[in-house]
Amino acid sequence: MEMKVLEKEKNMMKIEVTGTDEATLYLLTQQLLSDKNVTVATYSIPHPQLDKPVLYIETNRACPKTALKNAATMLEQQFAGGLELFEKKTGTKTPKSKAKKPAKKATTSKAKAKATKSTTAKPKSTKSKKTTKKK
Repeated sequence: MEMKVLEKEKNMMKIEVTGTDEATLYLLTQQLLSDKNVTVATYSIPHPQLDKPVLYIETNRACPKTALKNAATMLEQQFAGGLELFEKKTGTKTPKSKAKKPAKKATTSKAKAKATKSTTAKPKSTKSKKTTKKK
């Protein structure tokens, strides 16, 4: 999910949101409304195919950016707890997101040798003696 601030004042913020669906925006606005400092939290999607959703936050005292960060953190914690409970009840492990962690490099000598072989392998010769030049 990506956010772009469209308008910002002391107690109000309008944010254009991309890369998410209406369900996520609904959860985010509900979490924002549970904050006692948030007076208005809503989103609009003028046209689903032509426009990007706009999230509107208004607070009475606190910074709207802080309220948004707090709401996102609370949702993250709730979903992490739900995932742990699911894994515990079902006895399964869900794969962790690969986007956050870079891939590990081969460290064993066998893995290094295998990686080297695959990158230095010579192409098999063909029976035809015609050769073509590639530009």
